[in-house]
Amino acid sequence: MLLSTVKIMTALAVTVLVSTPGSHPATRTLNLVIAETGQQVVGSTYLETDSVTEQDRPVGLDVLTCPGAARPDVQVAGCAVDFGFDGGTLSAHIENNNTSGRVTGVITGGTGLYAHATGHVSGQGTDTGASLTLTLTRH
Repeated sequence: MLLSTVKIMTALAVTVLVSTPGSHPATRTLNLVIAETGQQVVGSTYLETDSVTEQDRPVGLDVLTCPGAARPDVQVAGCAVDFGFDGGTLSAHIENNNTSGRVTGVITGGTGLYAHATGHVSGQGTDTGASLTLTLTRH
């Protein structure tokens, strides 16, 4: 069922390029675990909230909104994901193929440390979560 396959966030690898004016971007990778804290279906929209940890330490939260994803005939769920971290927010649009579990998407922006971020998302979802890689560039 879609409600179990939309749970696409269990582990993330996030490559973050952070720069300051006149400097070259610095790269670092965060290995994050996302744990569902709540879900709800409103009409045909699937909503989920998650806690975000790194090495068993809380580092933020996310909100997943998937308009139309709660319909039984949906093959690919399109979702907006907003992450809240100490230092800023990060936004992405992802698509989850409910048959293969493949997750793809784009980084659409952010605030603070993630202001003007762009990039892409890829990974593999399962009924219990997913492993994702987010590659970000801060302009």
